[in-house]
Amino acid sequence: SQKFREFIFHSAIGISLDKKVNKEKRKSLGKECTFNGTDDIVVLMDYVEMMGYKISKKLQRNNISCKTVTVKFKSVDFVNYTKSYSFDNYTNKTKDIINCGIKILMEEHQKEHMKLRLIGVRVNNFLYPGEFRQKTIFEC
Repeated sequence: SQKFREFIFHSAIGISLDKKVNKEKRKSLGKECTFNGTDDIVVLMDYVEMMGYKISKKLQRNNISCKTVTVKFKSVDFVNYTKSYSFDNYTNKTKDIINCGIKILMEEHQKEHMKLRLIGVRVNNFLYPGEFRQKTIFEC
């Protein structure tokens, strides 16, 4: 039958005939940049700023807020480090995400002062439009 032929054809090429698409909510959003090894803090800050800007604009377009910012570092020796910070309140403001990423970068750079080959910024712990957010004890 025609329906069976459509089913076989779509199955062969990997297209679902089911009209309902199960769109799961995103758990995190991030960007990474790989570059030649550097310990130049100004260059690293520029990368964090650029990635934080792009991430915040995507959050704002989708009306999503985040609570946690994570910065990932990969040294020239291919050792990975991550450091996270959680805000007291949800945010999608560009300055909040960028400032948090730069603060993490500065703290880690002062401690380790390592030469990096990759840096990444990721946000998670999202609050989607229409979702309930439990108040803290201080907000009651």
